[in-house]
Amino acid sequence: MGRAIADYWKTKKADRLRVFSPMFEEDEIPLTTLFRKYKAMPEIERKALDMATGKTLDVGAGSGCHSLVLQEKGIDVTAIDISPLSVQTMKERGVKSFQMQYKDTIGEPFDWLYIDADTLKENAAKNGYIAEIVAEGEHYDYLARITKMNER
Repeated sequence: MGRAIADYWKTKKADRLRVFSPMFEEDEIPLTTLFRKYKAMPEIERKALDMATGKTLDVGAGSGCHSLVLQEKGIDVTAIDISPLSVQTMKERGVKSFQMQYKDTIGEPFDWLYIDADTLKENAAKNGYIAEIVAEGEHYDYLARITKMNER
């Protein structure tokens, strides 16, 4: 993914970014979506960005499109990604980033965590937090606000 991000950043064109998963059929991510501006983002992403306050961690930041929006809002954001090429592209775009790498391990497949809203609420409550679903997307995605029980 980092190579595709870096290629697109440098040339404004890139080959197909294909996604393989045992959970769904092969898919494709248009590279332009990784460089979109706030107005082109889906409503649920804009809502998450609008809700962000304080220090924010952008995990798996890719090209840094969300981090750039947050920085423009004056949010103290830290962007991280396992791909050195993604991190380099974010830096070139103006994102303040940390890089994660272990020896020469780059771009290995990784597990995605999918957790339904009820399981999130249940586990949050068991650990002293309240999970509130504030928006739902079109593809089983949702935006949750997590707060400590004593901060409500």
